[in-house]
Amino acid sequence: MTSGTTLNPPADAPKPTNIPNTVCCDQTVRVGEKPAPITGSNYLNPYKNEPYGINSQWSISGGDILNVNNQTKTLELDYIAELKNITITRALGYNYGGTFPNKSNSVTIKVVPSPVLSNIITATEPINSEGFIELSSIKKLNITGYTAKINLNILEDPFHTNQRTDNIVNAEGYKWEYTKTSSALGGYKTWITIPNENLSNLDFYDPSENLNSEDVYYLIRRVAVYQNLSSVSEPIKVLIRAVRYENTICCDQILKINSLTEYEKPQIITGSTPIFESTNIPGNNFKINSIIYQWQVQNIQRTPTAWSDIAGATSKDYLPSQPLTVINNGRGSGNSFETSYNYRRIAKINYQYYHTINSKWVNEIVSSYSNQTSLTGSKNDPYLKIYPNPTSSVLNIESTSNMTDTALVISNIMGVKMNSNYSLIAPNLISIDVSNLPLGTYFISIENNSLGFNQRTFIKQ
Repeated sequence: MTSGTTLNPPADAPKPTNIPNTVCCDQTVRVGEKPAPITGSNYLNPYKNEPYGINSQWSISGGDILNVNNQTKTLELDYIAELKNITITRALGYNYGGTFPNKSNSVTIKVVPSPVLSNIITATEPINSEGFIELSSIKKLNITGYTAKINLNILEDPFHTNQRTDNIVNAEGYKWEYTKTSSALGGYKTWITIPNENLSNLDFYDPSENLNSEDVYYLIRRVAVYQNLSSVSEPIKVLIRAVRYENTICCDQILKINSLTEYEKPQIITGSTPIFESTNIPGNNFKINSIIYQWQVQNIQRTPTAWSDIAGATSKDYLPSQPLTVINNGRGSGNSFETSYNYRRIAKINYQYYHTINSKWVNEIVSSYSNQTSLTGSKNDPYLKIYPNPTSSVLNIESTSNMTDTALVISNIMGVKMNSNYSLIAPNLISIDVSNLPLGTYFISIENNSLGFNQRTFIKQ
């Protein structure tokens, strides 16, 4: 029991200062490796949920804490990123009061150079102002991993200086991990191994099995493995933009290029009217005052640029007006646009309601990023046509390539896969029955050996 700020523990309650408190053990690890868990001496804690229960506080001079297990009295650290020794202690005190008078001995993790000379992963997508690559929930990110090299001379002697004549081998295998995080990268991280991914490269999709109504931040990294040695790469930061409030745009365009001066003109990109419901609003007399739109563009040449606002593009729909310059690629590959484009729309919904608890009118704004569409060019008829679009019953996919081995996935704006029946009408034509789909905007992923991976947007009306 407590009286003011004074604890009155029962006679059989353990006192923090009387508990033997030791941690174990010193160890040596290489940069990029994960240390073994640090174990603290066990103790009884019969009143763990009371103010006079025993609480522990771990202190660490460097590295990232993955997990503290109060059942097993262990501390788990993440892979070590710096060539810097780490000191760890544990202190014990009461749950209440915030003081920890019982200090343990110190454990030292000695960090030595790694024999892994390189474990580098990259992605060509642009980085936003927060340092994250932005994706919509139904896009994939191609991550390229370079072959990790291991210096066997340094493996034998950590302080050996790398030389050109050293014995260098490749990593024996890889595994990929991800964790959810925040824009500030704070808090404990739970790294999850991506199943069945053991190659040097990775196609990363949003791994969430739930519907994301909010943006989700991820870190993705690769672990290179050689015998009993594991070494982690620097992570890639990814932001998955949720398509909220049914803020969608349509459709992708492949313009036919006839010559260096003549090409098909872009069509209007149509946008839905966002829907914002008042279900979770703590009041009544809900009203949407306005919806403000801002279209953004991403230039694509060898690599995409960062997203930028299009001046004056503030309507519900948008007719692309970016410059299109036809160039000859040479070597018989024909003409193409020097720059292609991606588009998306930001919708800001301004609404008001009467707050029943605070007895006042409240004005608020919520924002939503749409899916993205593309604008590219082809010297021939588009190598991939989707028609009719919009459609009410049947959607046809036609290609100049053979489509007998094609895998199709239809997803709604929340990324949920939809059931649909499709038939191969001809080697280059697939017909899909979409009559059972609810009205709305959908994304279809099309992948085979000839086409690679493609994604298109269509509207069910």
